[in-house]
Amino acid sequence: MNTIRTLLMVPHTSFVKNVPLFPDLGLGYLATALTKAGYDVSIKSWNIHPSVDMFMRYIKENAFGVIGIKVFTKDVSAANKTIRIIRSVSPETVIVIGGPHPSASEPEQAVEDFPECDFIFRGEAEIGLPLLIGSLKEGVEIPSEDFNMIPGLVWKEDSFTHSNKPILVPDIDSLGIPSWEMMRPEDYKGPKIPGVPKDGYSAPIIVTRGCPSKCMYCAAYKINGKKVRTRSPQIVLHEIELLYHEYNVRHLFFMDTRFVHNMDVVTEICEGLLEKNIHVAWDCVGYDALHSFTKETLELMKRAGCKLINVGVESGSNDVRNRIGKQGTTEEISQKVKMIQDAGIGVRGYFMIGFPGETRKEIEETVNYAFSLPAESVQFEIVYPHPGTELLRFMLNKYKIEKVDWESFDPYNSPFPLSALSSSKLHRTLKKIRRRYRILSTIRRLSVLRR
Repeated sequence: MNTIRTLLMVPHTSFVKNVPLFPDLGLGYLATALTKAGYDVSIKSWNIHPSVDMFMRYIKENAFGVIGIKVFTKDVSAANKTIRIIRSVSPETVIVIGGPHPSASEPEQAVEDFPECDFIFRGEAEIGLPLLIGSLKEGVEIPSEDFNMIPGLVWKEDSFTHSNKPILVPDIDSLGIPSWEMMRPEDYKGPKIPGVPKDGYSAPIIVTRGCPSKCMYCAAYKINGKKVRTRSPQIVLHEIELLYHEYNVRHLFFMDTRFVHNMDVVTEICEGLLEKNIHVAWDCVGYDALHSFTKETLELMKRAGCKLINVGVESGSNDVRNRIGKQGTTEEISQKVKMIQDAGIGVRGYFMIGFPGETRKEIEETVNYAFSLPAESVQFEIVYPHPGTELLRFMLNKYKIEKVDWESFDPYNSPFPLSALSSSKLHRTLKKIRRRYRILSTIRRLSVLRR
């Protein structure tokens, strides 16, 4: 076994807004890859203790040789604060950054965003990270040429940024399953799910990687590519059985946006759950692949435990939908939502406001459409110009700026609004929408109780 101890983590939760309730699957897959390669690895996911002092002691006592941190764009500042804490108690530790933000950023920008880290990975790191850790030897400085064959690796040397092309794992079944023993579902708060036993836990799971969509606000393809790669139903069912029998998981969230990309695979998974008598409630994501649903498949999903389908509608204006690259019309979405609910499955709709050039009238179209949908719930947010997206390129061109300071960027107070409304007006509009929805939801609940 390699003697260098490795910790995989997210930024310390005391610095993060909106901490996820689930374990992080990406860390789990990386831990599996490192374990297979014979390396000593631990995980600190979103269950990190909120005490910074305890975290500092943990880092100091364990003397990790390598610490990998997964970073979302909203957590760039939190990641840098975490890095500084690690440096203060363990200055010799090699710090590696990965995740959605650096994957979607240009290499030079990623290096600039994390000035105190040693290495950065762009894209999938299950192949590259074991190679990097295997090349490190305590007390020995490795020349840059030893890193040239590590896919996705970014590092800076003599004021020059080196960047290797990322590669995708062709057969994602070869990744196995996440290291659940290192991120036990019982250690996370998890969402409150109606109908799920109080002593049961929730866990995320994926069936696919990759997304071919061309939505202007998303850069998911920068991480997992545009081609959809699918796990075999047998591997997925094996993981579900493990979670069900070993970890008392009674609720699953299929979190990949292309879960319904191949309905034959979904059908096999559903039939497998029924055959194995696995009584687990589950949610999944539909997004703009609602055309895949039929009355028969929805009824099968319902029997197999599906309780809710999350639908990324984003805009209720067909003009805006065309501009941002969304598939399908609002009329088609309404028809599919009704079909889903007729099968006895709930719907949660996601919407955003603040798209390029979006007018107050178009925002009102979205609000009216969202409230007209017979969905169990709808959620609204302001558009975020993530790295690698057409949305960010639009903003940079519009305001003639070269880069964004992600440590301080706040879409609620941005000096670079994308829509026809200023950021402050957009924020006030969002508050009014949410308040209006809370009132509407209360009225609906009261009307149901009176029946």
